[in-house]
Amino acid sequence: MPTDDAATEVPPPPAASALLDLPADVWASLLPSIRAALHDVDEAAASPVLRRLRSAPTGRLAGGRVRRDLCTLLADDGPAWRALHRRLVDEGLLDTWTRALTTAPPPAPPAPAPAPPPPATDRRALERARERLREARDERDALRRRLDAAEVRAKRAEEAAATAEAALADARTRLAAAQEELTAAEAAREAAVARERRRGESAQARLREELAALRRADEERRAERRRADERRRAQVAEARDSQRRRERQRRDRPPRVVPGRPSRLPEGVRSGTAEAVALLLHPGRLVLVDGYNLTRQHRDHLDLETQRAWLVQLLATAALQRRIRPVAIFDGERASRARPALASREVEVRFTPEGVTADDELVLSVEGTDEPVLVVTDDRELQARVRMSGADVAGTREFLWALG
Repeated sequence: MPTDDAATEVPPPPAASALLDLPADVWASLLPSIRAALHDVDEAAASPVLRRLRSAPTGRLAGGRVRRDLCTLLADDGPAWRALHRRLVDEGLLDTWTRALTTAPPPAPPAPAPAPPPPATDRRALERARERLREARDERDALRRRLDAAEVRAKRAEEAAATAEAALADARTRLAAAQEELTAAEAAREAAVARERRRGESAQARLREELAALRRADEERRAERRRADERRRAQVAEARDSQRRRERQRRDRPPRVVPGRPSRLPEGVRSGTAEAVALLLHPGRLVLVDGYNLTRQHRDHLDLETQRAWLVQLLATAALQRRIRPVAIFDGERASRARPALASREVEVRFTPEGVTADDELVLSVEGTDEPVLVVTDDRELQARVRMSGADVAGTREFLWALG
């Protein structure tokens, strides 16, 4: 972890020329710490040059113009140098850095007095030659680094080859020992196989006897199961016949209500309750249903055609089970003259002509007969009108409950 400047005194940085004169191998060994130090600098204190060097690849920092820019940046005694100094202290590389700087080659002797400036053409040629010289030096440094890296890789390869040869010799020794063990194990396996074969033959004979006994026992269980199934089917058939007899007796019992206009309910049964409606739905009873009043109360999420089909199916089932005579009355002419496909023989479906409401049709139907009639509707006004004509009245909820 980097330490604060207050805890470690930071000496002045070396000159840029001293950094450029560091040997290639020393510079390459210190380059990871230098690159990490560039990233240690706070973003707010980072200069454009530092940001550019921070994003440069490590190979570009090893030589050429990018290395010169890096050395100049470190020699400025700015945040980059202080971050590098902290990094070298924390990583224990400060002594290596100091020795490399103190053992660097001495600075070059002072250059001779400059010659008179050459003509412009010669100056341009001289600049090009200097640029080629710098490029050649950069290429030389790069080749040196590649050579150093190749030597390191070659040494590592030699060490790996020696290790592999030792491992191969050890593997050959272990292989010979394993072959001997395998030969002994093969002989032991043959003897064990012979013993197991004899045991297996004896066990197979016992298993064949046990299997024969199990098959006999299974046949006996199957026969007993068949007999039990036959007894159970006979019991089920007898119970079904008994249930049918009880159902016929229940249907043939005379109604507990006294038919009339209106019907007279048994004592203790209150008119309009689900119990009363169930008693009124006796065989032969004429039942007039206010169609849309019932479907819109209980199946309003369906379209009208599906509502009518549902009601017709419900009344058809009730007609078969209770032997009632249901009539469903709907407002308006129906779109199709075809009779409903579901139970059309058990249910009479009426659509009122133009100008006649279903309420009026229900009142006329009640007044047009002298027999007991049950009107199913939740319309209070319609209930009052048909009661005045002597009809029994049932709400849609009680009616559906009575049908089960």
